[in-house]
Amino acid sequence: MFDKKGLELAISTIVIIVISLAVLIGLIFLIKNGFVSFDEGTDPFLRASGASAAREACGIACRAEDENTFCCESLSIGGEEVFCSDSRLGVDCAINCEGFECFRGENFIEIIMGVGSNKVNCQTLVPTQCLVVNGQYFYDNIEGFNYEEGYNYLIKVKRIQIYTPETAPADASLYKYELIEILSKQRD
Repeated sequence: MFDKKGLELAISTIVIIVISLAVLIGLIFLIKNGFVSFDEGTDPFLRASGASAAREACGIACRAEDENTFCCESLSIGGEEVFCSDSRLGVDCAINCEGFECFRGENFIEIIMGVGSNKVNCQTLVPTQCLVVNGQYFYDNIEGFNYEEGYNYLIKVKRIQIYTPETAPADASLYKYELIEILSKQRD
């Protein structure tokens, strides 16, 4: 009888050890691979909640008629920087960011510009082609902006004052323009 109880105890101990090893292997697998799978599985949810928070923040800026926040402040959604004026957010707002001056520095400002889909003939000292910006002829160059005919753009630029009216050469612009970011590009 003693041998039978000893055998049962030994078998029970071996079963517990095997179950413990299986649980340990499962935990190691979960720690090594499971959290990566968990992160990948929740990433779309987190991005969606980030978009929802951004949409809500933009709605608040719109209702408060806060043009600077609505037009100039970027929001991060899933590692991508977007602005409230981005149509993908689906914020319905009467604020028009085209031509809005975002930030004033010592000798520059940031401006949101709407660029038309076609260049037009215009006249400086010589005949040339101009962009149409915010519905008006734009005679200057925008450094870093590679315009493509047939697309309407919403861009953010830095306008740097390089001359005063007293120091500007004849027919020269007082400003130099540098592209900061293309906010949207849509085929006409």
